[in-house]
Amino acid sequence: MVSFFMSEFNYLILLVGLNPLPPTIMAQYFLLKQNSIKTIYFICSIHTEQNKEIGTKKYAEKIKDYLRRTFPLRKINLICFCIALKNVGNPKEVRDVITTLLQQLPTGDSVHLDYTGGTGVMQSQSYILLSEWHKNNQSSKVSFSYLDAR
Repeated sequence: MVSFFMSEFNYLILLVGLNPLPPTIMAQYFLLKQNSIKTIYFICSIHTEQNKEIGTKKYAEKIKDYLRRTFPLRKINLICFCIALKNVGNPKEVRDVITTLLQQLPTGDSVHLDYTGGTGVMQSQSYILLSEWHKNNQSSKVSFSYLDAR
């Protein structure tokens, strides 16, 4: 269930975890409902040699390919921001990557974060940083969503 008041937004931020279905569903849902989306940012992780865990960048890339095929007429930027997997549970490292993303967003625009995917650290830090960004950019609009499978 999607629980939020949906207003128009230009930038969508999706967290991509080991289950790519929720961010795929949310991206498709928003692209069907929102004509104003200019850019979708995927926050994902990458595999590193120091860590044998699987990264999620490949899932983000597959979601991007799926969206391009499903919405061929939509002119949308699809951008991956990746966090080295060995640091994906480190709040400071996650904050650094998300801060870099937020610095690229124009003030006075509208941003939506769907925090269904990713790790708990990615979810909490994204939510906190976007809330703080909004306080410093009062002319910007910010909204949030979470897909609850229950």
